[in-house]
Amino acid sequence: MKKLSTLSRTYFRTITFLVVVLSVLSVSNALGQSTACVGLDPAGNPATSGLYAEYYTGYFQDNQRFFSTTQPGLARVDGQVNFPSITSFGDIMSIAGVAGSGYNNPDMFSVRQRGSLRINTAGTYTFYFTTDDAAYLWLDNAAANPNPTAGSSLLNNGGIHIIQTVQKAVYLTAGLHNLLIHYGDSTIENVLILEYENRSAGITRQVVPASQFCTGTQPIRNLPSALNYTPAIQTVPAGTTATSVVPTVTSATTPRYVVANASSLPSGLTIDPNTGQLSVSAAVEVGTYVVNVAVTNAEGAVTFDGAYTFIVAAAAPNACAGTRPDGGPATGGLFAEYYAGYFNDDPAFFTAKTPSFNRLDTQLNFTTDNGWGNLATVATFPASNPANPDAFSARYRGRILVEKAGKYTFYLTADDGARLWLDDAAVQASVSNKNAFIDNGGQHPVKMVSATVTLAAGPHDLLLHYGDATSDNRLILEYSSTDAGIERQVIPASAFCSSVSPTRQPVVPIKGSKDLLTVSPNPNSGKFIVHIEQNQPASGQLHLIDVSGRLCFKLDVEGAAKQEVNVSLPDLPVGMYLLRLITADGTSMFKVSVQ
Repeated sequence: MKKLSTLSRTYFRTITFLVVVLSVLSVSNALGQSTACVGLDPAGNPATSGLYAEYYTGYFQDNQRFFSTTQPGLARVDGQVNFPSITSFGDIMSIAGVAGSGYNNPDMFSVRQRGSLRINTAGTYTFYFTTDDAAYLWLDNAAANPNPTAGSSLLNNGGIHIIQTVQKAVYLTAGLHNLLIHYGDSTIENVLILEYENRSAGITRQVVPASQFCTGTQPIRNLPSALNYTPAIQTVPAGTTATSVVPTVTSATTPRYVVANASSLPSGLTIDPNTGQLSVSAAVEVGTYVVNVAVTNAEGAVTFDGAYTFIVAAAAPNACAGTRPDGGPATGGLFAEYYAGYFNDDPAFFTAKTPSFNRLDTQLNFTTDNGWGNLATVATFPASNPANPDAFSARYRGRILVEKAGKYTFYLTADDGARLWLDDAAVQASVSNKNAFIDNGGQHPVKMVSATVTLAAGPHDLLLHYGDATSDNRLILEYSSTDAGIERQVIPASAFCSSVSPTRQPVVPIKGSKDLLTVSPNPNSGKFIVHIEQNQPASGQLHLIDVSGRLCFKLDVEGAAKQEVNVSLPDLPVGMYLLRLITADGTSMFKVSVQ
């Protein structure tokens, strides 16, 4: 009987072992990563449900090294990250300062929670991190770093603040993902809540369930480490299709690609899962679309925020003709050039340096730090806020289309230097700050400067310089007009044209002549007035010559100190012309633009 009992126990252990093995195998995903709670917790104990939590005396003050250089006063397992009120943390009197009565409102404490997050279905998950005072969350390899940085965190809710929520969408493969949370409470409230959502997987926004946490930490994975599209921005005329370049990627095994923020993008924006090429269909509406691309391999996935930007540009509105500064056809929006470094209020910066990239911006309405699209090639990013581009500059050129003549007030809101030029002042070969229509220059916090001008109906050249040194980056251009019935508003894309008038080059005399030759209006439709002022009145000839040197118009003029000549050439082709006055005293010239 004793031998039979021994055999029975051996049989039972064998069966139990097989059941455990089969259970682990049954919850392994296609990448071979187990979703069972496995591994050891940070103290070396077998993994259990929940997160391994260490509580510390004192507020960590956003210093991530606090947790590796300070001894915890209390260790326990927290089932969830769900502390919605001042009483939720339970009895932590041994490590916390206490406000109010008993342990109902602990202050001046910090906590580090470690373990794994179980993801059952691969997909894009949006995480919501609600805290008062500083909190950070890391996933995967970043969570396993013994010295994590704020810049590598998935969710950054740092600083002393009232209850607030930050959120972030990230693509995750099925399996266990290392998770690390740092949280600290200074005074008053103490709230710490982690929620997630993935509607395609049937998960509505909810506190992450206890069943999805594991105290065990997982080995470092060999994940994709770099993704680059060159160029990373493409402008597409509305109603057309386009495809990006094939990206370069660093991955130990064969990569596949997913649009990580697909739920916030039009359905006509897709990715080839094998090559990583992005495509935009003709059905996608006008707008700027920043694409986050997740690269997966045999060991997991990494999401690269702002990997590519599609700018779907509006078709050229009525009265928008000519070419862009880069020689392309006119479209809606403004032609934008982005530069590395802060221009420091020097207009020559934009002609002395080469822009890192060009794009079409449909509006000047940058109201948040992270609303600029991918500026990785021109900006620096502080570790405390990796979504905040600093030390970059931009030049915007084009035209504003005025449908009705009248008085218009422009409002230029910026932090750090910004200036606006209009009409002839906007197309000079060398612009001057003193000639700016609106001067909002210098390094300063967000402020608005306005100015009013009377504008004729039609297109008006526009030039805007902007630069961000540090801190916020805001740039908003609005207008209003009582005469035109326009309430104050951000200037719409339909009022912008990306073409510009030819650059005004300083010319007026040869042979020492002091004659003055000008044209109005300029640009024009082939009908214009020539204004002639002569220091030494002399008769002569007026010539209009096209870019090929062909004489298009000739007229004899009298010798008068001042005179005006009406020219009407309605069939003159669009383009640039040279108007030349030839007298015995010399030659004067002026450039004429026909549109």
